[in-house]
Amino acid sequence: MEQPLQESQRQRGELAYVFFLRAEQTGHCFTPEELAEVTGYTIGTTKIYLAKKWWWFTKKNQAGYLVQGLAEYPLADFLQDLSQKAKEPVPDLPSPASTTDFSWRQEPLSLSLALTIISLCIFWAVVLLFLRKRSWWLIPV
Repeated sequence: MEQPLQESQRQRGELAYVFFLRAEQTGHCFTPEELAEVTGYTIGTTKIYLAKKWWWFTKKNQAGYLVQGLAEYPLADFLQDLSQKAKEPVPDLPSPASTTDFSWRQEPLSLSLALTIISLCIFWAVVLLFLRKRSWWLIPV
């Protein structure tokens, strides 16, 4: 069951949201330390949240983090995400672990299609070899 945010948590969440919106609008590249200073979160918390809760709208580069894709996300949803223990991935975006792990794709369908095509190719190759040896059909060599 979802627990409401305490007032201090809500304030930090609102500060983080405003910080992210400004960073997105200006293209500002920030560090976890800068985010911690502005919001009141610890540096450890900002690093964990960047990896576990805010991964879908932040992108890490050599200088720090950039924000992309938060502008259309409502504050109420942002705060609700902070109150949840585990967040469902944002639709149509793979989680960070999924960028190298493709198990989230529907591979069984692709695999069965590939096996069907291979089986048909082998079947027709055998049929053509049989017909060539039996001379039932003139197949140029």
